[in-house]
Amino acid sequence: MLKKITLIIVLLLFFALVSLSICFYSINGLYFVGKSSLVYNVSFFDYGWFGKKETDSGGFCVGWQGVVTNFEDLKNLCNEWNNHAFNDNYEGNYNKLENCLRKYDNDFFNKKDLIIYSSEDWNYDYEPSIENLYIENSKIVILVSISNRPHIDLGEFSTIILETNKNDALTSLQIVSKNKIRH
Repeated sequence: MLKKITLIIVLLLFFALVSLSICFYSINGLYFVGKSSLVYNVSFFDYGWFGKKETDSGGFCVGWQGVVTNFEDLKNLCNEWNNHAFNDNYEGNYNKLENCLRKYDNDFFNKKDLIIYSSEDWNYDYEPSIENLYIENSKIVILVSISNRPHIDLGEFSTIILETNKNDALTSLQIVSKNKIRH
């Protein structure tokens, strides 16, 4: 008799646990369907653009977004966008972004990649904070929370540099940011 009662209790607990798991997944799990979170480290998130280059029409383009997978590509990208990080002939002072970029080398790129996102999407009056980084529908999504307090849209550029594990972000075709309001 005691074995039957114990068996019934174990079965009831098992079914309760399975039911709770199903409920939890249906409430929270749907958010992650089709999304793959990336492990990342925020290396840089501050004012300023990555660099600038002249367009065919004579204007300037200042926002760049992409994944950098090796040191030589990073140096070429900096050169192409007039970022002085690796310009040995530059006689001025390096800004915070250029100093950050100068710490990368071949050893870093043996294990990691960089995601660079330079955009006018938000400025520091919004008090932006990176909440998550994931891949959704072949796009790298940077989830940025912003303050809901009154703010001034200053039209300034911000640049984010994220370090990810080697090849984690290579399946992506595009980088986008999504904002969520933080109360």
